[in-house]
Amino acid sequence: MKRLNKTGFTIVELMIATSILSVILVTVTVVMVGIGNLYYKGINQINIQDTTRNISDEISQKLQLSDGMNLDHEVLPTDHNIQAYCIGSTRYTYVLNHQMGDHDDSSPYMHVLWRDSISSGACGTAIPDLKQPNISGSTDGVELLGNHSRLTEFDIAPPNLKTSPYTLTVGVAYGDNDLLCNTGVSGDCDASDDTAQHQKNLGMDGTVSHPLGGIICRGSTGQQFCATSHLQVIVAKRLG
Repeated sequence: MKRLNKTGFTIVELMIATSILSVILVTVTVVMVGIGNLYYKGINQINIQDTTRNISDEISQKLQLSDGMNLDHEVLPTDHNIQAYCIGSTRYTYVLNHQMGDHDDSSPYMHVLWRDSISSGACGTAIPDLKQPNISGSTDGVELLGNHSRLTEFDIAPPNLKTSPYTLTVGVAYGDNDLLCNTGVSGDCDASDDTAQHQKNLGMDGTVSHPLGGIICRGSTGQQFCATSHLQVIVAKRLG
Protein backbone atom coordinates (compact mmCIF):
# COMPACT_ATOMS: atom_id res chain seq x y z
CA MET A 1 0.00 0.00 0.00
CA LYS A 2 1.43 3.40 -1.12
CA ARG A 3 1.91 5.90 1.67
CA LEU A 4 0.76 9.51 1.00
CA ASN A 5 3.30 12.32 1.41
CA LYS A 6 1.65 14.91 3.70
CA THR A 7 4.59 17.31 3.94
CA GLY A 8 4.04 20.98 2.90
CA PHE A 9 4.33 24.63 3.95
CA THR A 10 3.05 25.70 7.30
CA ILE A 11 0.98 28.86 7.76
CA VAL A 12 3.96 30.56 9.40
CA GLU A 13 6.20 29.75 6.45
CA LEU A 14 3.59 31.08 4.00
CA MET A 15 3.28 34.32 5.98
CA ILE A 16 7.05 34.79 5.98
CA ALA A 17 7.25 34.15 2.23
CA THR A 18 4.37 36.57 1.57
CA SER A 19 6.04 39.25 3.70
CA ILE A 20 9.33 38.89 1.82
CA LEU A 21 7.53 39.08 -1.52
CA SER A 22 5.63 42.20 -0.40
CA VAL A 23 8.86 43.92 0.62
CA ILE A 24 10.42 43.08 -2.74
CA LEU A 25 7.38 44.40 -4.64
CA VAL A 26 7.30 47.64 -2.61
CA THR A 27 11.03 48.16 -3.14
CA VAL A 28 10.71 47.59 -6.90
CA THR A 29 7.74 50.00 -7.04
CA VAL A 30 9.64 52.73 -5.18
CA VAL A 31 12.65 52.29 -7.46
CA MET A 32 10.48 52.42 -10.60
CA VAL A 33 8.66 55.55 -9.40
CA GLY A 34 12.02 57.18 -8.64
CA ILE A 35 13.31 56.31 -12.11
CA GLY A 36 10.13 57.72 -13.66
CA ASN A 37 10.47 60.96 -11.69
CA LEU A 38 14.11 61.32 -12.75
CA TYR A 39 13.09 60.72 -16.36
CA TYR A 40 10.40 63.43 -16.33
CA LYS A 41 12.74 65.77 -14.44
CA GLY A 42 15.37 65.26 -17.12
CA ILE A 43 12.91 65.81 -19.97
CA ASN A 44 11.62 69.05 -18.44
CA GLN A 45 15.15 70.28 -17.75
CA ILE A 46 16.23 69.56 -21.33
CA ASN A 47 13.16 71.34 -22.73
CA ILE A 48 13.76 74.44 -20.62
CA GLN A 49 17.45 74.53 -21.50
CA ASP A 50 16.59 74.20 -25.20
CA THR A 51 14.03 77.01 -24.91
CA THR A 52 16.54 79.30 -23.20
CA ARG A 53 19.22 78.50 -25.75
CA ASN A 54 16.88 79.01 -28.72
CA ILE A 55 15.75 82.42 -27.44
CA SER A 56 19.33 83.45 -26.73
CA ASP A 57 20.58 82.26 -30.14
CA GLU A 58 17.79 84.05 -32.01
CA ILE A 59 18.26 87.38 -30.25
CA SER A 60 22.05 87.13 -30.41
CA GLN A 61 21.90 86.72 -34.17
CA LYS A 62 19.62 89.74 -34.53
CA LEU A 63 21.91 91.83 -32.31
CA GLN A 64 24.96 90.82 -34.36
CA LEU A 65 23.31 92.00 -37.59
CA SER A 66 21.55 95.06 -36.23
CA ASP A 67 22.32 98.72 -36.48
CA GLY A 68 22.53 100.19 -32.97
CA MET A 69 20.25 103.04 -34.03
CA ASN A 70 17.46 100.48 -34.65
CA LEU A 71 17.47 99.14 -31.08
CA ASP A 72 14.88 100.32 -28.59
CA HIS A 73 13.33 99.48 -25.24
CA GLU A 74 9.76 100.51 -24.36
CA VAL A 75 7.32 100.11 -21.46
CA LEU A 76 3.54 99.80 -21.86
CA PRO A 77 2.14 103.01 -20.29
CA THR A 78 -0.93 101.27 -18.84
CA ASP A 79 1.02 98.34 -17.34
CA HIS A 80 4.68 98.88 -16.50
CA ASN A 81 5.18 95.12 -16.05
CA ILE A 82 4.82 94.74 -19.82
CA GLN A 83 7.98 95.84 -21.64
CA ALA A 84 9.37 95.43 -25.13
CA TYR A 85 12.76 95.22 -26.81
CA CYS A 86 12.86 96.05 -30.51
CA ILE A 87 15.72 94.92 -32.73
CA GLY A 88 15.26 96.22 -36.24
CA SER A 89 11.81 95.14 -37.39
CA THR A 90 11.39 92.48 -34.67
CA ARG A 91 9.75 93.24 -31.32
CA TYR A 92 9.95 91.06 -28.19
CA THR A 93 7.22 91.96 -25.71
CA TYR A 94 7.61 90.35 -22.30
CA VAL A 95 6.59 90.22 -18.65
CA LEU A 96 8.83 88.76 -15.95
CA ASN A 97 8.03 86.15 -13.28
CA HIS A 98 4.54 85.21 -14.48
CA GLN A 99 3.60 81.73 -15.62
CA MET A 100 2.57 81.32 -19.23
CA GLY A 101 -1.17 80.64 -19.57
CA ASP A 102 -1.83 80.87 -15.81
CA HIS A 103 -4.67 83.40 -16.06
CA ASP A 104 -6.03 84.31 -12.61
CA ASP A 105 -5.95 87.13 -10.08
CA SER A 106 -2.33 86.45 -9.10
CA SER A 107 -1.10 86.12 -12.70
CA PRO A 108 -3.38 87.80 -15.25
CA TYR A 109 -1.01 87.39 -18.20
CA MET A 110 -1.85 84.93 -20.96
CA HIS A 111 1.52 85.47 -22.70
CA VAL A 112 5.00 86.14 -21.33
CA LEU A 113 7.32 86.49 -24.37
CA TRP A 114 5.58 87.56 -27.56
CA ARG A 115 7.50 88.10 -30.80
CA ASP A 116 6.06 90.07 -33.70
CA SER A 117 7.14 92.29 -36.59
CA ILE A 118 6.87 96.07 -36.64
CA SER A 119 7.62 98.89 -39.02
CA SER A 120 10.75 100.96 -38.48
CA GLY A 121 10.53 103.28 -35.48
CA ALA A 122 7.25 101.81 -34.23
CA CYS A 123 8.54 99.96 -31.17
CA GLY A 124 6.34 101.81 -28.69
CA THR A 125 3.30 101.86 -30.95
CA ALA A 126 0.53 99.46 -29.96
CA ILE A 127 2.66 97.35 -27.63
CA PRO A 128 0.78 94.02 -27.30
CA ASP A 129 -1.33 93.55 -24.17
CA LEU A 130 -0.08 90.21 -22.86
CA LYS A 131 -3.23 89.79 -20.76
CA GLN A 132 -5.21 88.98 -23.89
CA PRO A 133 -5.35 85.36 -25.14
CA ASN A 134 -5.59 86.55 -28.75
CA ILE A 135 -3.39 89.57 -29.37
CA SER A 136 -4.77 91.85 -32.05
CA GLY A 137 -2.56 93.70 -34.49
CA SER A 138 0.09 90.98 -34.60
CA THR A 139 -0.44 89.10 -37.85
CA ASP A 140 2.79 87.14 -37.44
CA GLY A 141 2.95 87.17 -33.64
CA VAL A 142 4.00 84.04 -31.75
CA GLU A 143 4.53 83.08 -28.12
CA LEU A 144 8.07 81.78 -27.51
CA LEU A 145 7.43 79.97 -24.22
CA GLY A 146 5.27 76.93 -23.49
CA ASN A 147 2.59 76.50 -20.84
CA HIS A 148 3.72 76.52 -17.20
CA SER A 149 6.92 78.38 -18.17
CA ARG A 150 7.97 81.88 -17.13
CA LEU A 151 10.73 84.37 -17.83
CA THR A 152 12.84 84.98 -14.74
CA GLU A 153 15.40 87.17 -16.54
CA PHE A 154 15.31 89.02 -19.85
CA ASP A 155 17.73 91.87 -20.33
CA ILE A 156 19.88 93.48 -22.99
CA ALA A 157 22.64 95.79 -21.74
CA PRO A 158 23.97 98.47 -21.92
CA PRO A 159 20.74 100.31 -21.07
CA ASN A 160 21.03 102.77 -23.97
CA LEU A 161 21.31 99.83 -26.44
CA LYS A 162 23.56 101.88 -28.69
CA THR A 163 26.97 100.39 -27.95
CA SER A 164 28.30 96.96 -28.88
CA PRO A 165 29.13 94.52 -27.31
CA TYR A 166 25.82 93.69 -25.65
CA THR A 167 25.22 91.50 -22.61
CA LEU A 168 22.15 89.34 -23.19
CA THR A 169 20.61 87.60 -20.19
CA VAL A 170 17.82 85.04 -20.50
CA GLY A 171 16.32 83.01 -17.66
CA VAL A 172 13.42 80.57 -17.95
CA ALA A 173 11.68 78.49 -15.28
CA TYR A 174 9.12 75.71 -15.58
CA GLY A 175 6.76 74.86 -12.75
CA ASP A 176 4.04 76.21 -10.49
CA ASN A 177 4.69 78.85 -7.84
CA ASP A 178 4.92 76.36 -4.97
CA LEU A 179 7.72 74.46 -6.74
CA LEU A 180 9.93 77.54 -7.19
CA CYS A 181 11.63 79.87 -4.73
CA ASN A 182 13.82 82.95 -4.63
CA THR A 183 17.30 82.42 -3.20
CA GLY A 184 17.59 86.17 -2.76
CA VAL A 185 14.86 86.25 -0.07
CA SER A 186 15.76 84.73 3.28
CA GLY A 187 13.61 81.72 4.15
CA ASP A 188 11.69 81.60 0.87
CA CYS A 189 13.20 78.22 -0.06
CA ASP A 190 12.62 76.63 3.35
CA ALA A 191 8.95 75.68 3.06
CA SER A 192 6.60 74.86 0.22
CA ASP A 193 3.76 77.36 -0.16
CA ASP A 194 1.96 79.57 -2.64
CA THR A 195 0.91 82.43 -0.37
CA ALA A 196 0.69 86.04 -1.48
CA GLN A 197 4.04 86.70 0.23
CA HIS A 198 5.68 83.83 -1.66
CA GLN A 199 4.28 85.13 -4.95
CA LYS A 200 5.74 88.52 -4.06
CA ASN A 201 9.08 86.86 -3.26
CA LEU A 202 9.09 85.38 -6.76
CA GLY A 203 8.79 88.92 -8.13
CA MET A 204 5.28 88.50 -9.48
CA ASP A 205 4.20 91.98 -8.39
CA GLY A 206 7.39 93.62 -9.66
CA THR A 207 8.47 94.92 -6.24
CA VAL A 208 10.95 92.18 -5.30
CA SER A 209 14.02 91.52 -7.40
CA HIS A 210 16.22 88.44 -7.34
CA PRO A 211 19.88 87.81 -8.15
CA LEU A 212 20.78 86.46 -11.56
CA GLY A 213 19.80 82.81 -11.54
CA GLY A 214 18.13 83.36 -8.16
CA ILE A 215 14.88 81.55 -9.02
CA ILE A 216 15.44 77.83 -8.47
CA CYS A 217 13.43 74.65 -7.93
CA ARG A 218 12.60 74.21 -4.26
CA GLY A 219 13.41 70.48 -4.30
CA SER A 220 10.15 69.46 -2.64
CA THR A 221 7.55 66.88 -3.64
CA GLY A 222 6.74 67.25 -7.33
CA GLN A 223 10.22 68.48 -8.26
CA GLN A 224 10.05 66.37 -11.42
CA PHE A 225 7.65 69.03 -12.68
CA CYS A 226 10.12 71.85 -12.09
CA ALA A 227 13.16 73.05 -14.06
CA THR A 228 15.16 76.26 -14.39
CA SER A 229 17.72 77.56 -16.84
CA HIS A 230 19.86 80.69 -16.97
CA LEU A 231 22.09 81.90 -19.79
CA GLN A 232 24.17 85.05 -20.14
CA VAL A 233 26.16 85.76 -23.30
CA ILE A 234 28.24 88.60 -24.71
CA VAL A 235 27.18 89.59 -28.22
CA ALA A 236 29.34 91.75 -30.47
CA LYS A 237 27.98 93.45 -33.58
CA ARG A 238 29.44 92.04 -36.78
CA LEU A 239 31.58 94.38 -38.79
CA GLY A 240 29.60 95.46 -41.82
